[in-house]
Amino acid sequence: MASKMIWSAILIASPAIAASSVTPKPNARIGSVQKPYITAGSYRWLDDNKGDPSGTVIVNATISANQRGVNLERESSNITIRDSTISGVKPQPNTLYPAGVYAEHGQSLLIERTTIRDWTTVPNEKYRQGDCIDAEWGFVGLTLRDVVLSGCTDGGYDGKARDVLLDRVKSTGNKKNYRFWYSMVSATSIDSINPSQIHIETNTRTDGTHGMGAGSLTAKRVTFKSGGKQPLLSLGPNAFVKIDECVIDVPAGTPFVRYHDGGSASNVKLMLGKSCGRTAHGNAINTHVNVR
Repeated sequence: MASKMIWSAILIASPAIAASSVTPKPNARIGSVQKPYITAGSYRWLDDNKGDPSGTVIVNATISANQRGVNLERESSNITIRDSTISGVKPQPNTLYPAGVYAEHGQSLLIERTTIRDWTTVPNEKYRQGDCIDAEWGFVGLTLRDVVLSGCTDGGYDGKARDVLLDRVKSTGNKKNYRFWYSMVSATSIDSINPSQIHIETNTRTDGTHGMGAGSLTAKRVTFKSGGKQPLLSLGPNAFVKIDECVIDVPAGTPFVRYHDGGSASNVKLMLGKSCGRTAHGNAINTHVNVR
């Protein structure tokens, strides 16, 4: 009898694996501390093409999917993702544009204390897609707080959204840890660790489609750490970057700034605090602070 009671308790305490995808409903709550939510293997786990998820709160969830974890294309609003993990299952075809969170249209998305990782495409001769977070121009109001973005074959945070706050965000092991496109991004503290190509990149659109011009970043503190000589900043024309404090731990000879697609020292605005040092040759100077 005692053994049966113990086994029953284990069954009650262990979270069951949920269905592989959800049909969202307004103001739903998915997962809790008492009953964590686990799901694996869907194509898109939450997709607002199948229903309105506005007001949904996702808590203590472990989600894996193939093409996208959370897909927001239909003016959804006021969604919270907290204390969760959203991961890609395996490399996808390049044409599928996989992303942990894809926010194209809508407003007010809060992601906090969450890890988003391993959104990748199969190797090919072209540009490899795969973003941990892909935030498009039609989305307004995105806050990332205590978020880790890792292992994606394109951007960690790849953003065109408006009204964005990055609050204690770590992007590690992505191709480009942060990409800012014709949008203004504010940050308290962000970490860029071991990108394969670029720590932070700004891009500029001049075709008039969105009317926003160049990407920009205003940050109180940025940590750059890598074992290779990936440039800290890669700037397109008309970029604006203001960093009050830098923590730098990179190999000697690492370029602080490089320019692309017509960017140059004469057409970007770069405002750096005293700890963001550069040599006479433009290489980054490490700071005397232990990097986290």
